[in-house]
Amino acid sequence: MPMSDTSLSDAVYGLPPAELADVPPGAVQVSPLVPGSARLEDCADLSLARVWMLAPPGTVERRFVLAQALRALRPGGDLLALAPKDRGGARLARELSDLGCGSAEEARRHHRICRVVRPEGALPLDAALSEGAPRHIDNLALCTQPGIFSWDRLDPGSALLLATLPALKG
Repeated sequence: MPMSDTSLSDAVYGLPPAELADVPPGAVQVSPLVPGSARLEDCADLSLARVWMLAPPGTVERRFVLAQALRALRPGGDLLALAPKDRGGARLARELSDLGCGSAEEARRHHRICRVVRPEGALPLDAALSEGAPRHIDNLALCTQPGIFSWDRLDPGSALLLATLPALKG
């Protein structure tokens, strides 16, 4: 579904456990880890009414995705973000506070669940959006982003692959 579709009002990022998040069947999937998903980055600013999110475990990626959701969420819109306690859940409330949103927090089934109503006005999202954005690695001629395996360094397997591939043309 193209993100410019004006009927889009509900989005889900990842696969939140059904017993912890009641995601409606019409919510559009926006996680890059779910094949065929739309992109959260393509949602217009202040366009979504509700977002459900199983927050990523990586700190930089999680802050980026939370900031993207808050950017796309309209004032008064609802965000339900959850994560396992040992995979970022313990930090969710503080990260949302750093992004300008207070949250109601609860713990269930080894997860932290934060509910946010997006406030009016600008939020301090720029640093998280910049830190988690795709970036170009000049010496490798590659693009990467937090959340991608070995995003901040060249791992041995990728180095071996690059050494055996012919030079790219075009």
